[in-house]
Amino acid sequence: MITFNMISSCVSRDIFGFKSEDNGWELNKPSGYSVLNYINFVSPLSLVSNSLDVDIDQFERLKNYYKYENPNNFSNFFWKCKYYDITKRIDFFLRSKNSDFFVMDNYIFSYDCIELVDGTILTNTSRKIVDFLINRTVLPPIKRIIPFLDMPEKLIDQSVEKLSQIIYSIYDKTKVILIDVRLADFFIKDSCLLNFDISKTKKINSALEAVFKIYLKYFKDAHVISRPDVIIADSSHKWGLHQVHFVNEFYTDYCLGHINLIVHNSDNIDRIKEIRENFENMLSCKYFNLFHSRLLQFIENKFETNTDVYRITTCHNTVVYFDYNQRRLIHSHKKANELIFDIQALLRNEKIYLYFCLNGKVFYVKSIISDDCLVELSSFPSTFDVVDNVSSISIKNKNKFLSATLNGDFLSLKVWNKAWEHFKLISYI
Repeated sequence: MITFNMISSCVSRDIFGFKSEDNGWELNKPSGYSVLNYINFVSPLSLVSNSLDVDIDQFERLKNYYKYENPNNFSNFFWKCKYYDITKRIDFFLRSKNSDFFVMDNYIFSYDCIELVDGTILTNTSRKIVDFLINRTVLPPIKRIIPFLDMPEKLIDQSVEKLSQIIYSIYDKTKVILIDVRLADFFIKDSCLLNFDISKTKKINSALEAVFKIYLKYFKDAHVISRPDVIIADSSHKWGLHQVHFVNEFYTDYCLGHINLIVHNSDNIDRIKEIRENFENMLSCKYFNLFHSRLLQFIENKFETNTDVYRITTCHNTVVYFDYNQRRLIHSHKKANELIFDIQALLRNEKIYLYFCLNGKVFYVKSIISDDCLVELSSFPSTFDVVDNVSSISIKNKNKFLSATLNGDFLSLKVWNKAWEHFKLISYI
């Protein structure tokens, strides 16, 4: 059995699956893996801050007083996390249950913090508990709130350096796994692809990126699970809609795929690249219909003919658009992860129909709207007129399917097993 200890958000936790956060978090884990100790809702800024003079017995008494006055307010798991938030006993947490690996992500840094007048920092995930402890003079008064987006880089840098020293005093560098988490740009709801607040997402993702760069500065030689170029949230996620509650494949295919490589010491560049490409191609196939419908909404809303309306630029500068000889759905600024679709050409009554099938649905090429063969697709048949005796340069395909370049007003393509024909573009029907 391979074991893990984790200080992380729900993103890392959900890679392993679980049934309940209480009673030891009865994990519905992948075969051969076991999470021994896990805390969430605690910022690393707090974990390496000044410790408070609160022992376990005193904490238990205070917890019982609070729960008596506020029944059904916080779970036992949350109280466990708050214990470490207050006592800062991170070394005890890591050593109390020896594990093979340690896992941490950067989203655990996204919680706002509270600075007390004595300089102690707490995580602002339970203000009611903090106020309760202040009223009983267990904690000193609050000096200020430190929002995540306003955290000084120097403060983050110092806390990560201290945390890395603690963790590396317990774990070998090759036994530490860092997971780079960013908010999703899109989410699925009622079979539609929708987007979150672009401006807010961009700010938070930029801050998360800065945190992870600091991780890499101090956690040298640790294993890294980088974020995929495009990630989708799912409103049907077990814990509801949130920008870090992703589609299942993110956990089962992408992250767990990386974990499998790491624990078996086979996370070389080629294998990592293979997992990334397989995951992004899977997203393209499974959710192609949703991306296409989303693009059509932009077209209908803008009533424009320029190519920009056929693209969705995500918050981390990746792009979703139809491109490359009418055969590819691209959702990355990189060309290595393109998914190729063979477009078939049907010649009937001197009209040409261009189409392909995916997930049981037929997509037709409605028009070609730029010199790089950016295309507009439609669910309804569209045709192109045949033009005789036209010369143009064509790119031949090994197969009998479409391979084309745009040369002026003409599209050159191969139809089934026939000789090369040339078709002039006309407006769609």
